[in-house]
Amino acid sequence: MSILVTRARILIQQNRIKEAVDNLHQALSESPEETEIHYLLAECMLIKGDLKGAREYAEEFMRGEADNSFAHYLMSRIHEQEDDLDKALNVAREAIRRNPVEPEYYGLQAHLHLRLKNYQECLDSANEGLEHDPSNVTCLNMRSNALIKLKRSTEAFETMDHVLEHNPESSFSHATVAWNHLEKGDHKKALQHFREALRIDPNSQFAKAGMVEALKAKSPVYRAFLKYSFWMSNMKSNQQWLLILGGYFGARYLAGMAREYPELAPYIWPVVIVYGVIALSTWVISPVSDLFLYMNSYSRHALDRLERNIAPFTGLALVACALGLIGYAATRFAPWLGMAVFGFTMIIPLAIVRHQSEKNWQFAAITAGFLAGVGLLGLGQAWVNEEFGMLAFLYLAGIFGFQIISNIWSSRA
Repeated sequence: MSILVTRARILIQQNRIKEAVDNLHQALSESPEETEIHYLLAECMLIKGDLKGAREYAEEFMRGEADNSFAHYLMSRIHEQEDDLDKALNVAREAIRRNPVEPEYYGLQAHLHLRLKNYQECLDSANEGLEHDPSNVTCLNMRSNALIKLKRSTEAFETMDHVLEHNPESSFSHATVAWNHLEKGDHKKALQHFREALRIDPNSQFAKAGMVEALKAKSPVYRAFLKYSFWMSNMKSNQQWLLILGGYFGARYLAGMAREYPELAPYIWPVVIVYGVIALSTWVISPVSDLFLYMNSYSRHALDRLERNIAPFTGLALVACALGLIGYAATRFAPWLGMAVFGFTMIIPLAIVRHQSEKNWQFAAITAGFLAGVGLLGLGQAWVNEEFGMLAFLYLAGIFGFQIISNIWSSRA
Protein backbone atom coordinates (compact mmCIF):
# COMPACT_ATOMS: atom_id res chain seq x y z
CA MET A 1 0.00 0.00 0.00
CA SER A 2 1.45 3.37 -1.02
CA ILE A 3 1.89 6.23 1.43
CA LEU A 4 -0.67 8.24 -0.59
CA VAL A 5 -3.35 5.59 -0.02
CA THR A 6 -2.49 5.39 3.70
CA ARG A 7 -2.75 9.18 3.95
CA ALA A 8 -6.07 9.12 2.08
CA ARG A 9 -7.51 6.61 4.56
CA ILE A 10 -6.58 8.89 7.46
CA LEU A 11 -8.09 11.91 5.69
CA ILE A 12 -11.35 10.00 5.10
CA GLN A 13 -11.52 9.17 8.83
CA GLN A 14 -11.07 12.89 9.52
CA ASN A 15 -13.85 13.70 7.00
CA ARG A 16 -11.39 15.70 4.85
CA ILE A 17 -12.80 14.23 1.67
CA LYS A 18 -11.46 16.73 -0.89
CA GLU A 19 -7.87 16.20 0.30
CA ALA A 20 -8.41 12.43 0.34
CA VAL A 21 -9.65 12.50 -3.26
CA ASP A 22 -6.61 14.56 -4.35
CA ASN A 23 -4.27 12.00 -2.77
CA LEU A 24 -6.15 9.09 -4.32
CA HIS A 25 -6.09 10.64 -7.82
CA GLN A 26 -2.33 11.07 -7.48
CA ALA A 27 -1.99 7.47 -6.28
CA LEU A 28 -4.15 6.28 -9.19
CA SER A 29 -1.91 8.03 -11.72
CA GLU A 30 1.09 6.21 -10.20
CA SER A 31 -0.60 2.79 -9.75
CA PRO A 32 -3.67 2.51 -12.02
CA GLU A 33 -3.87 -1.24 -11.42
CA GLU A 34 -4.30 -0.92 -7.62
CA THR A 35 -7.97 -1.81 -7.05
CA GLU A 36 -8.11 -0.47 -3.50
CA ILE A 37 -7.77 3.07 -4.84
CA HIS A 38 -10.97 2.65 -6.87
CA TYR A 39 -12.75 1.35 -3.78
CA LEU A 40 -11.64 4.34 -1.66
CA LEU A 41 -12.62 6.79 -4.40
CA ALA A 42 -16.06 5.15 -4.56
CA GLU A 43 -16.38 5.62 -0.77
CA CYS A 44 -15.40 9.28 -1.10
CA MET A 45 -17.97 9.84 -3.86
CA LEU A 46 -20.64 8.22 -1.68
CA ILE A 47 -19.80 10.57 1.18
CA LYS A 48 -19.99 13.55 -1.20
CA GLY A 49 -23.31 12.33 -2.60
CA ASP A 50 -21.86 11.91 -6.10
CA LEU A 51 -23.65 8.66 -6.97
CA LYS A 52 -22.56 8.70 -10.61
CA GLY A 53 -18.89 8.96 -9.61
CA ALA A 54 -19.35 6.34 -6.89
CA ARG A 55 -20.84 3.90 -9.39
CA GLU A 56 -18.02 4.44 -11.91
CA TYR A 57 -15.28 3.77 -9.36
CA ALA A 58 -17.21 0.85 -7.82
CA GLU A 59 -17.63 -0.79 -11.23
CA GLU A 60 -13.90 -0.38 -11.84
CA PHE A 61 -13.22 -1.94 -8.44
CA MET A 62 -15.56 -4.82 -9.25
CA ARG A 63 -13.82 -5.45 -12.58
CA GLY A 64 -10.55 -5.92 -10.75
CA GLU A 65 -12.09 -7.85 -7.85
CA ALA A 66 -14.88 -9.85 -9.48
CA ASP A 67 -14.85 -12.55 -6.80
CA ASN A 68 -14.55 -10.16 -3.89
CA SER A 69 -17.70 -10.17 -1.75
CA PHE A 70 -16.91 -6.64 -0.58
CA ALA A 71 -17.25 -5.35 -4.15
CA HIS A 72 -20.86 -6.58 -4.15
CA TYR A 73 -21.43 -5.03 -0.71
CA LEU A 74 -20.17 -1.68 -2.01
CA MET A 75 -22.35 -1.86 -5.14
CA SER A 76 -25.40 -2.75 -3.03
CA ARG A 77 -24.89 0.41 -0.96
CA ILE A 78 -24.76 2.49 -4.15
CA HIS A 79 -28.00 0.93 -5.45
CA GLU A 80 -29.56 1.72 -2.07
CA GLN A 81 -28.50 5.37 -2.33
CA GLU A 82 -30.05 5.42 -5.81
CA ASP A 83 -33.33 4.17 -4.24
CA ASP A 84 -33.19 0.96 -6.28
CA LEU A 85 -33.91 -1.13 -3.21
CA ASP A 86 -34.81 -4.42 -4.92
CA LYS A 87 -31.56 -4.40 -6.89
CA ALA A 88 -29.62 -3.42 -3.78
CA LEU A 89 -31.14 -6.36 -1.89
CA ASN A 90 -30.24 -8.85 -4.63
CA VAL A 91 -26.62 -7.62 -4.72
CA ALA A 92 -26.40 -7.74 -0.90
CA ARG A 93 -27.57 -11.37 -1.03
CA GLU A 94 -24.80 -12.08 -3.52
CA ALA A 95 -22.25 -10.57 -1.12
CA ILE A 96 -23.58 -12.86 1.64
CA ARG A 97 -23.46 -15.87 -0.67
CA ARG A 98 -19.78 -15.18 -1.36
CA ASN A 99 -18.94 -14.54 2.30
CA PRO A 100 -21.66 -15.89 4.63
CA VAL A 101 -19.83 -15.06 7.87
CA GLU A 102 -19.46 -11.26 7.44
CA PRO A 103 -21.98 -9.62 9.85
CA GLU A 104 -21.84 -6.22 8.11
CA TYR A 105 -23.42 -7.78 5.00
CA TYR A 106 -26.34 -9.03 7.09
CA GLY A 107 -26.62 -5.55 8.61
CA LEU A 108 -26.95 -4.05 5.14
CA GLN A 109 -29.52 -6.68 4.16
CA ALA A 110 -31.47 -5.89 7.34
CA HIS A 111 -31.33 -2.16 6.56
CA LEU A 112 -32.73 -2.79 3.07
CA HIS A 113 -35.55 -4.93 4.47
CA LEU A 114 -36.29 -2.11 6.92
CA ARG A 115 -36.60 0.40 4.06
CA LEU A 116 -38.80 -2.06 2.15
CA LYS A 117 -40.93 -2.41 5.33
CA ASN A 118 -40.22 -6.13 5.58
CA TYR A 119 -39.84 -5.86 9.35
CA GLN A 120 -39.73 -9.57 10.23
CA GLU A 121 -37.13 -10.16 7.49
CA CYS A 122 -35.16 -7.20 8.85
CA LEU A 123 -35.14 -8.79 12.30
CA ASP A 124 -34.17 -12.20 10.89
CA SER A 125 -31.24 -10.72 8.93
CA ALA A 126 -30.01 -8.75 11.95
CA ASN A 127 -30.21 -11.82 14.19
CA GLU A 128 -28.31 -13.88 11.63
CA GLY A 129 -25.54 -11.28 11.52
CA LEU A 130 -25.38 -11.24 15.33
CA GLU A 131 -24.80 -15.00 15.31
CA HIS A 132 -21.47 -14.27 13.62
CA ASP A 133 -20.65 -11.21 15.77
CA PRO A 134 -22.90 -10.52 18.81
CA SER A 135 -21.47 -6.99 19.16
CA ASN A 136 -21.88 -5.82 15.54
CA VAL A 137 -23.23 -2.26 15.78
CA THR A 138 -25.13 -2.26 12.47
CA CYS A 139 -26.97 -5.50 13.23
CA LEU A 140 -27.79 -4.40 16.78
CA ASN A 141 -29.22 -1.11 15.54
CA MET A 142 -31.24 -2.85 12.82
CA ARG A 143 -32.52 -5.35 15.39
CA SER A 144 -33.75 -2.54 17.66
CA ASN A 145 -35.41 -0.77 14.69
CA ALA A 146 -37.19 -3.95 13.60
CA LEU A 147 -38.41 -4.69 17.12
CA ILE A 148 -39.87 -1.17 17.43
CA LYS A 149 -41.72 -1.62 14.13
CA LEU A 150 -42.98 -5.04 15.27
CA LYS A 151 -44.34 -3.43 18.50
CA ARG A 152 -41.91 -5.44 20.67
CA SER A 153 -40.79 -2.38 22.63
CA THR A 154 -39.34 -4.12 25.69
CA GLU A 155 -36.95 -6.20 23.57
CA ALA A 156 -36.16 -3.16 21.42
CA PHE A 157 -35.04 -1.02 24.37
CA GLU A 158 -33.07 -3.92 25.88
CA THR A 159 -31.20 -4.15 22.57
CA MET A 160 -30.65 -0.38 22.54
CA ASP A 161 -29.22 -0.46 26.07
CA HIS A 162 -26.87 -3.21 24.93
CA VAL A 163 -25.82 -1.15 21.90
CA LEU A 164 -24.98 1.96 23.95
CA GLU A 165 -23.27 -0.06 26.68
CA HIS A 166 -20.79 -1.45 24.15
CA ASN A 167 -20.67 1.59 21.83
CA PRO A 168 -21.12 4.73 23.96
CA GLU A 169 -19.21 6.83 21.40
CA SER A 170 -21.19 5.70 18.35
CA SER A 171 -23.09 8.64 16.83
CA PHE A 172 -25.14 6.30 14.64
CA SER A 173 -26.21 4.21 17.67
CA HIS A 174 -27.29 7.26 19.67
CA ALA A 175 -29.23 8.60 16.66
CA THR A 176 -30.92 5.21 16.11
CA VAL A 177 -31.92 5.02 19.78
CA ALA A 178 -33.21 8.61 19.56
CA TRP A 179 -35.37 7.91 16.50
CA ASN A 180 -36.83 4.88 18.27
CA HIS A 181 -37.67 6.98 21.35
CA LEU A 182 -39.25 9.56 19.03
CA GLU A 183 -41.40 6.89 17.40
CA LYS A 184 -42.55 5.73 20.84
CA GLY A 185 -43.54 9.33 21.67
CA ASP A 186 -40.74 10.22 24.12
CA HIS A 187 -39.33 13.37 22.50
CA LYS A 188 -37.38 14.37 25.64
CA LYS A 189 -35.25 11.21 25.64
CA ALA A 190 -34.96 11.50 21.87
CA LEU A 191 -33.51 15.01 22.23
CA GLN A 192 -30.92 13.78 24.73
CA HIS A 193 -29.66 11.08 22.37
CA PHE A 194 -29.74 13.33 19.29
CA ARG A 195 -27.63 15.89 21.15
CA GLU A 196 -25.16 13.17 22.11
CA ALA A 197 -25.06 11.87 18.53
CA LEU A 198 -24.27 15.38 17.24
CA ARG A 199 -21.65 15.89 19.95
CA ILE A 200 -19.84 12.81 18.67
CA ASP A 201 -20.40 13.59 14.97
CA PRO A 202 -21.57 17.18 14.28
CA ASN A 203 -21.97 16.34 10.56
CA SER A 204 -24.42 13.44 11.00
CA GLN A 205 -27.41 14.20 8.74
CA PHE A 206 -29.28 11.27 10.33
CA ALA A 207 -29.00 12.95 13.76
CA LYS A 208 -29.60 16.49 12.43
CA ALA A 209 -32.87 15.48 10.79
CA GLY A 210 -33.99 13.77 13.98
CA MET A 211 -33.02 16.77 16.12
CA VAL A 212 -35.31 18.99 14.03
CA GLU A 213 -38.23 16.57 14.45
CA ALA A 214 -37.59 16.25 18.20
CA LEU A 215 -37.49 20.06 18.62
CA LYS A 216 -40.78 20.40 16.74
CA ALA A 217 -42.25 17.56 18.84
CA LYS A 218 -42.20 19.91 21.86
CA SER A 219 -45.54 21.07 20.45
CA PRO A 220 -48.41 18.68 21.37
CA VAL A 221 -49.97 19.29 17.94
CA TYR A 222 -46.78 18.30 16.16
CA ARG A 223 -46.40 15.23 18.41
CA ALA A 224 -49.82 14.04 17.26
CA PHE A 225 -48.80 14.65 13.64
CA LEU A 226 -45.53 12.76 14.19
CA LYS A 227 -47.41 9.79 15.63
CA TYR A 228 -49.62 9.77 12.53
CA SER A 229 -46.54 10.06 10.26
CA PHE A 230 -44.83 7.08 11.88
CA TRP A 231 -48.07 5.10 11.66
CA MET A 232 -48.40 5.86 7.95
CA SER A 233 -44.72 5.28 7.18
CA ASN A 234 -44.84 1.81 8.72
CA MET A 235 -47.46 0.73 6.17
CA LYS A 236 -46.70 -0.89 2.85
CA SER A 237 -47.17 1.25 -0.25
CA ASN A 238 -50.46 -0.43 -1.27
CA GLN A 239 -51.86 0.05 2.24
CA GLN A 240 -50.97 3.75 2.17
CA TRP A 241 -52.75 4.21 -1.16
CA LEU A 242 -55.79 2.31 0.11
CA LEU A 243 -56.01 4.67 3.09
CA ILE A 244 -55.44 7.85 1.03
CA LEU A 245 -57.91 6.96 -1.72
CA GLY A 246 -60.39 5.48 0.75
CA GLY A 247 -60.37 8.72 2.77
CA TYR A 248 -60.76 10.89 -0.34
CA PHE A 249 -63.62 8.93 -1.92
CA GLY A 250 -65.21 8.37 1.49
CA ALA A 251 -65.29 12.14 2.08
CA ARG A 252 -66.78 12.73 -1.37
CA TYR A 253 -69.44 10.07 -0.72
CA LEU A 254 -70.36 11.67 2.62
CA ALA A 255 -70.53 15.13 1.01
CA GLY A 256 -72.92 13.71 -1.62
CA MET A 257 -75.03 12.13 1.14
CA ALA A 258 -75.23 15.49 2.93
CA ARG A 259 -76.52 17.19 -0.23
CA GLU A 260 -79.00 14.42 -1.01
CA TYR A 261 -80.36 14.12 2.53
CA PRO A 262 -80.38 17.63 4.05
CA GLU A 263 -81.72 16.29 7.35
CA LEU A 264 -78.41 14.40 7.81
CA ALA A 265 -76.23 17.35 6.76
CA PRO A 266 -75.69 18.72 10.33
CA TYR A 267 -74.16 15.36 11.30
CA ILE A 268 -72.22 14.63 8.09
CA TRP A 269 -70.62 18.00 7.29
CA PRO A 270 -68.65 18.22 10.56
CA VAL A 271 -67.10 14.82 9.78
CA VAL A 272 -66.18 15.91 6.24
CA ILE A 273 -64.75 19.22 7.47
CA VAL A 274 -62.68 17.54 10.22
CA TYR A 275 -61.32 15.05 7.67
CA GLY A 276 -60.44 17.90 5.29
CA VAL A 277 -58.66 19.87 8.02
CA ILE A 278 -56.67 16.79 9.11
CA ALA A 279 -55.77 15.90 5.51
CA LEU A 280 -54.56 19.44 4.76
CA SER A 281 -52.75 19.78 8.11
CA THR A 282 -50.58 16.76 7.32
CA TRP A 283 -49.14 18.76 4.41
CA VAL A 284 -48.73 22.15 6.09
CA ILE A 285 -47.78 21.37 9.69
CA SER A 286 -44.17 20.42 8.95
CA PRO A 287 -43.19 23.53 6.92
CA VAL A 288 -45.09 25.76 9.37
CA SER A 289 -43.17 24.16 12.25
CA ASP A 290 -39.95 24.77 10.31
CA LEU A 291 -40.95 28.44 10.10
CA PHE A 292 -41.26 28.68 13.90
CA LEU A 293 -37.82 27.08 14.29
CA TYR A 294 -36.45 29.47 11.67
CA MET A 295 -37.76 32.47 13.62
CA ASN A 296 -35.79 31.36 16.70
CA SER A 297 -32.12 32.38 16.42
CA TYR A 298 -31.02 29.27 18.38
CA SER A 299 -33.15 26.53 16.82
CA ARG A 300 -32.70 27.95 13.29
CA HIS A 301 -29.28 26.27 13.11
CA ALA A 302 -30.91 22.84 13.48
CA LEU A 303 -32.57 23.26 10.06
CA ASP A 304 -30.69 22.23 6.94
CA ARG A 305 -30.05 24.67 4.09
CA LEU A 306 -33.15 23.67 2.10
CA GLU A 307 -35.42 24.01 5.14
CA ARG A 308 -33.94 27.44 5.93
CA ASN A 309 -34.48 28.54 2.31
CA ILE A 310 -38.11 27.37 2.24
CA ALA A 311 -39.12 28.81 5.64
CA PRO A 312 -39.38 32.48 4.47
CA PHE A 313 -41.60 31.43 1.53
CA THR A 314 -43.82 29.57 3.99
CA GLY A 315 -44.03 32.79 5.99
CA LEU A 316 -45.02 34.78 2.89
CA ALA A 317 -47.70 32.20 2.06
CA LEU A 318 -49.16 32.46 5.58
CA VAL A 319 -49.14 36.28 5.39
CA ALA A 320 -50.98 36.11 2.05
CA CYS A 321 -53.54 33.75 3.59
CA ALA A 322 -54.07 36.03 6.61
CA LEU A 323 -54.38 39.19 4.48
CA GLY A 324 -56.85 37.43 2.19
CA LEU A 325 -59.06 36.40 5.13
CA ILE A 326 -58.95 39.91 6.61
CA GLY A 327 -59.72 41.51 3.22
CA TYR A 328 -62.63 39.14 2.57
CA ALA A 329 -64.06 39.68 6.06
CA ALA A 330 -63.95 43.45 5.51
CA THR A 331 -65.21 43.64 1.90
CA ARG A 332 -66.82 40.30 0.99
CA PHE A 333 -64.93 40.66 -2.31
CA ALA A 334 -64.35 37.10 -3.61
CA PRO A 335 -60.75 37.62 -4.92
CA TRP A 336 -59.64 38.29 -1.34
CA LEU A 337 -60.88 34.81 -0.43
CA GLY A 338 -59.01 33.50 -3.47
CA MET A 339 -55.86 35.13 -2.10
CA ALA A 340 -56.38 33.33 1.22
CA VAL A 341 -56.83 29.99 -0.54
CA PHE A 342 -53.76 30.63 -2.71
CA GLY A 343 -51.59 31.47 0.32
CA PHE A 344 -52.69 28.39 2.26
CA THR A 345 -52.47 25.92 -0.62
CA MET A 346 -49.02 27.17 -1.73
CA ILE A 347 -47.64 25.69 1.50
CA ILE A 348 -48.39 22.24 0.02
CA PRO A 349 -45.90 22.42 -2.91
CA LEU A 350 -43.36 24.03 -0.55
CA ALA A 351 -43.78 21.02 1.75
CA ILE A 352 -43.34 18.65 -1.21
CA VAL A 353 -40.10 20.36 -2.28
CA ARG A 354 -38.83 20.18 1.30
CA HIS A 355 -39.21 16.40 1.49
CA GLN A 356 -37.78 15.39 -1.89
CA SER A 357 -34.66 13.37 -2.53
CA GLU A 358 -31.84 14.79 -4.65
CA LYS A 359 -33.20 12.85 -7.64
CA ASN A 360 -36.64 14.56 -7.54
CA TRP A 361 -35.79 17.89 -5.94
CA GLN A 362 -35.20 19.92 -9.10
CA PHE A 363 -38.43 18.79 -10.77
CA ALA A 364 -40.36 19.47 -7.55
CA ALA A 365 -38.90 23.00 -7.23
CA ILE A 366 -39.68 23.86 -10.87
CA THR A 367 -43.24 22.53 -10.48
CA ALA A 368 -43.77 24.54 -7.30
CA GLY A 369 -42.55 27.71 -9.06
CA PHE A 370 -44.82 27.01 -12.04
CA LEU A 371 -47.84 26.51 -9.77
CA ALA A 372 -47.06 29.77 -7.94
CA GLY A 373 -46.99 31.59 -11.29
CA VAL A 374 -50.29 30.07 -12.44
CA GLY A 375 -51.89 30.88 -9.08
CA LEU A 376 -50.75 34.52 -9.17
CA LEU A 377 -52.00 34.92 -12.74
CA GLY A 378 -55.32 33.38 -11.73
CA LEU A 379 -55.60 35.85 -8.84
CA GLY A 380 -54.83 38.76 -11.15
CA GLN A 381 -57.46 37.54 -13.59
CA ALA A 382 -60.02 37.27 -10.76
CA TRP A 383 -59.20 40.80 -9.56
CA VAL A 384 -59.76 42.26 -13.03
CA ASN A 385 -62.85 40.21 -13.98
CA GLU A 386 -64.26 39.94 -10.43
CA GLU A 387 -64.67 36.18 -10.94
CA PHE A 388 -62.42 33.14 -11.04
CA GLY A 389 -61.49 31.76 -14.44
CA MET A 390 -59.68 28.81 -15.98
CA LEU A 391 -56.28 29.71 -14.47
CA ALA A 392 -57.67 29.40 -10.93
CA PHE A 393 -59.07 25.98 -11.81
CA LEU A 394 -55.76 24.91 -13.35
CA TYR A 395 -53.91 26.04 -10.22
CA LEU A 396 -56.10 23.96 -7.89
CA ALA A 397 -55.97 20.97 -10.24
CA GLY A 398 -52.17 21.33 -10.34
CA ILE A 399 -51.96 21.36 -6.54
CA PHE A 400 -54.07 18.18 -6.37
CA GLY A 401 -52.03 16.47 -9.10
CA PHE A 402 -48.74 17.46 -7.45
CA GLN A 403 -49.91 15.80 -4.22
CA ILE A 404 -50.58 12.57 -6.12
CA ILE A 405 -47.12 12.66 -7.72
CA SER A 406 -45.57 13.30 -4.31
CA ASN A 407 -47.44 10.35 -2.79
CA ILE A 408 -46.15 8.13 -5.62
CA TRP A 409 -42.57 9.28 -4.93
CA SER A 410 -43.03 8.68 -1.19
CA SER A 411 -44.49 5.20 -1.66
CA ARG A 412 -41.55 4.21 -3.91
CA ALA A 413 -39.01 5.55 -1.40
